Amino acid sequence: LTTMRFSLTVVFILFIAICNCKLSNINPHLKFEEKCNGQGIVYSDSNFKKCECFNCFSGPNCENLNENCVVDVAGGNPSLAQEFWENNTSPIGQSESLSYYRSPYELSSNMILPNDEPAMAITQYLRTAIFNIHEYVGNANTKDKYIVFGSGVTQLINAMAYACAEVEGITLPVFAQVPYFSHYKQWAEFNKLNNYWNGSYSQYDHQDNVIEFVTYPNNPTGYLRTPHYSESKYQVHDMVYYWPSWMQKSNETYVGTLPMMDEDIMMFSLSKLSGHGGTRFGWALIKDVNVALKAAEYISISNIHTSVDATHRAIRIMEALVEEEGRFFKVMSSLMESRWNRLMEILNNQNKVTVEGTQNFYYLWLSCKEGIDCFNYFYKGGIKGESGLGFGTTQEKIRIQLTVRSSDFELF
Repeated sequence: LTTMRFSLTVVFILFIAICNCKLSNINPHLKFEEKCNGQGIVYSDSNFKKCECFNCFSGPNCENLNENCVVDVAGGNPSLAQEFWENNTSPIGQSESLSYYRSPYELSSNMILPNDEPAMAITQYLRTAIFNIHEYVGNANTKDKYIVFGSGVTQLINAMAYACAEVEGITLPVFAQVPYFSHYKQWAEFNKLNNYWNGSYSQYDHQDNVIEFVTYPNNPTGYLRTPHYSESKYQVHDMVYYWPSWMQKSNETYVGTLPMMDEDIMMFSLSKLSGHGGTRFGWALIKDVNVALKAAEYISISNIHTSVDATHRAIRIMEALVEEEGRFFKVMSSLMESRWNRLMEILNNQNKVTVEGTQNFYYLWLSCKEGIDCFNYFYKGGIKGESGLGFGTTQEKIRIQLTVRSSDFELF
């Protein structure tokens, strides 16, 4: 009996050791807080051995705060969401694939037909994942919509402007209301064969052919905008922020409470849905088959087809968001509300800057006093935001990203 007990004890110890080893192999960066002092992260690229330090930190374990560091809260990187996924130990959402996984080109299409039509290869799973996430959240009507997918919404902006002009057969103006996401103008000025930028609010003699990008909710203000050119045939709704994470307070219901949108063209991205900006994946729901075909043509010309690895990861992430019953949305919404509450305690007790835009949104949009260059004003204080000039407005405005890592936010 003694020998048997000893043997069972040894077996049990070995079993625990093996389990711990396997768990650490599955997600060894779970202890990144200990390895990198909460100021960096380790990836599989270095076999989980080397810290990659966040902004303003350095050292083997990111233990040093860099002297005279300027906190970078410019851009739209959804780094806050990465903290959620680091601590998500569920196998749901993991996207590692075998070495032979879809290694040939998949040339079938960059467009998926509506849900009553057959889909091929990976697109059949992508269609299901996209329709399921929209049905779960209730933010967009997918019925009778074609899906065109590409390398993020940045590429889809180009594809939509190209497609609308190609369908019309003439060069078309691109317009967006101020303040706007700068890429709308950048693309129009780049692709002069199909588009040109016209920021005028008085294009009524040809308003039916104005390509108007309607950011809903708006970047950077968070306001729910309506088109200026309501008679335009080519209204493109950029809805990347139209998710519960950036639209609702933590005490509100997370599913089915956003009004369902049913526009001619609606664009979404994995970046703002789940925080996976580096995957570079976006999709558009399109009513008009001709616009969809031309948009898919643009994707095919520019990069043959969207990466199957990015597509596979997008599918797994969307499945995880639904299967985990919106936990991601709840966590993000709560964190954003907490950050805004802390900010408003400070901003309500000063008279240097004014908050413009909605609270609990992805960005903080501020206005400095007249004549003050708001970007330089904050930069001198050690904070790097984005000047309002890049959004078509004045230097008195500044955009600050609130979805940075916790270490960056605390410094900010």
